[in-house]
Amino acid sequence: MKKLINNIIKPFHVEIHGVGYIKKLRKASTAPDAFEVQGRLLKNKAGVIFDVGANRGEVSEQYARLFPSAVIHAFEPFEEFHAEYRRKNADPQRFHLSPLALSEKEGTAEFFLNKSGDTNSLLEPISIGANSDDLCSNVGSRVIRTGRLDQYASDKGLRYIDILKMDTQGSELSILKGSEGLLSGKKIGVIYTEGYFKPQYKDQPLLYDIANYLKGFGYYLEGIYDPYYNDRFLLWCDAIFLPLEGQR
Repeated sequence: MKKLINNIIKPFHVEIHGVGYIKKLRKASTAPDAFEVQGRLLKNKAGVIFDVGANRGEVSEQYARLFPSAVIHAFEPFEEFHAEYRRKNADPQRFHLSPLALSEKEGTAEFFLNKSGDTNSLLEPISIGANSDDLCSNVGSRVIRTGRLDQYASDKGLRYIDILKMDTQGSELSILKGSEGLLSGKKIGVIYTEGYFKPQYKDQPLLYDIANYLKGFGYYLEGIYDPYYNDRFLLWCDAIFLPLEGQR
């Protein structure tokens, strides 16, 4: 019904939203911005940033403005997004875009293609009882290359990552498991990740699982940002984790 009404009133440039969207706006109006927090934590100085799940390049673009001296390593296995990414982030000295899907192992994996490319995942989508269910409906799959963050960093001669950003629709914990070497030495300064409280994908680890895993390496939750609700539950958010000592 909401979709039908929105189609009718679209010519008048107005739109109605569900309860979850209204809750999100109300809470977000007083919430701190996650990028401002990262800038403050690092005093706007970062040398190396990993943008994992780089999509069309909007976040890389934002990081480049926030951290003028940073080199950004971006990972996006959906190659249809690459042209737009490179249009936004054209400097090859600052932006290194890879089609690799970071994971806990080297090799290949099935990559699920969904109605919205933004929801593509290494995990099969399932219903969560939210508006996102339609966007996550599966339309196909392809085989892609996977690799470990530790190995990629070693190959590039990178000993420290100032920011690890992850937005990979459920495979964030797998990425962290491929980063144990860097995590063990607290060689990642800030971890900025999407996390779910109800699974949108089959066998998807939740934010609790991510937090519990990182606790084993001495990383703890700094805060959550941009929470999204349906009419009953908190469904997902972004989160920042820091090593206990806070600095390298």
